[in-house]
Amino acid sequence: MNAAVGLLTRCEARTHHTARYWPWEEYRMRLTLMVALGCALPLAACSQPPKTNAPTSEPMAAGADSAARCDAEKLNGLVGQTASEAVLAKAVKDSGARHARVLKPGMAMTMDYREDRVSIEVDEQNRIVRANCG
Repeated sequence: MNAAVGLLTRCEARTHHTARYWPWEEYRMRLTLMVALGCALPLAACSQPPKTNAPTSEPMAAGADSAARCDAEKLNGLVGQTASEAVLAKAVKDSGARHARVLKPGMAMTMDYREDRVSIEVDEQNRIVRANCG
């Protein structure tokens, strides 16, 4: 009985060493892996992140909070001043806005209107040229 097991093992070893190697099997396995990844990655990109209770920085809907509206009349004294951190903080506080953005010459800007934001345009010397809400 032990001789039969030994013979079987020798036969398996012989066929393993003498078996022909088919290179397209490796390519077929690689192709299968690429197709699987090609299907899985776009699906993973479309998935949504888990919802958390952390605050987001999404813009507020119009009229969502009347206390956060910017008052443009309080921004009239800013023209000609240097746009420093202190001036920006005072502009946000005085106008009742929540955010401020500084727009430098040639800088791209979005055209969305946010009633809780102060937009301050400056020149090359960082002097305020115009200040308005939005």
